[in-house]
Amino acid sequence: MKLSIVMPCYNEKSTLAEIVDKVLALRSEKLDVELVVVDDCSTDGSFELAGELAARHPEIVVARNERNMGKGASLHEGFRRATGDFVGIQDADLEYDPRDYLKMLAAAEELGCDVVFGSRYLRSDSRLVLRFWHSTMNRFLTFCSNFLSDLELTDMETCYKLFRREVVAEIVPKLKERRFGFEPEVTAHVAKGMKKKGWKVAECAISYRPRTFSEGKKIGVKDGLRSLWCMLKYNFAILALAAIAGCSDGSGRQAVDPRIADASRPLVAVTQPTEPPFAYRDSSSGLRLLLAAHKTMLARGGELQIANVQPSVKEVLDITGFSGILNLV
Repeated sequence: MKLSIVMPCYNEKSTLAEIVDKVLALRSEKLDVELVVVDDCSTDGSFELAGELAARHPEIVVARNERNMGKGASLHEGFRRATGDFVGIQDADLEYDPRDYLKMLAAAEELGCDVVFGSRYLRSDSRLVLRFWHSTMNRFLTFCSNFLSDLELTDMETCYKLFRREVVAEIVPKLKERRFGFEPEVTAHVAKGMKKKGWKVAECAISYRPRTFSEGKKIGVKDGLRSLWCMLKYNFAILALAAIAGCSDGSGRQAVDPRIADASRPLVAVTQPTEPPFAYRDSSSGLRLLLAAHKTMLARGGELQIANVQPSVKEVLDITGFSGILNLV
């Protein structure tokens, strides 16, 4: 079996060599390890150090972004270069212990899972006490993600996510988030794969040693707000379309009635924008029909398409990014 670890790196020279040694220590007779380090235009010598480590260890592949683009963009590049049977994520600091990937691989094999999340909040024998507000925010974001995606995770924001190669091949071409919005975005894709493709998803307790902002922690409040936006964007875009289009009772009640939904073919919902196009009016009945149809088709592995979208509305959807994830016909 081969495990590929993708490691985004930005100004982590002080910890890079140690965490690389820990990842390579996973190698055994039964497990080959490939480490893909993607430098995000570091200014502290991290890229040069990664090159030196790669010269000593043929298992290391080093890439660099042309400019500083964010953690998500580095992960996209690393996923494209990974060649393992399983692909995992490792930050270049020392907050996470790579040995936990052995437990996650075992869970994937024993349970036949396609995706395994490493949870900092599942109880193990012992754990470090974490900062209250940091943990509370992570749990709140996980709750919002679960509410929108219909998953039951305890730690959506975790760095440790393990994917079978087939899942990576399916998800990577769809990824758009370049910063920390990657976490809710990839979770939304996993939820969709679980519903439509039958992917099995598991969680595994992992250890966690948080660092402070003075020690180099980079995620902040604005990233949490972006995470919330990404959850809405990638999990529940149909709600945004309904609000923008102003669906009313005359928007095709029969066409979106979940009682006639057939997963063998796409279900078409006809929207009826208001005049002027973006004026909002009471549209609760039409919205309920759209949401009921959306939920029914997801449960049946089907697809909901949106028809009769006015050019002016589509322009807004293009600007906000919704048109790329909605099925507009």
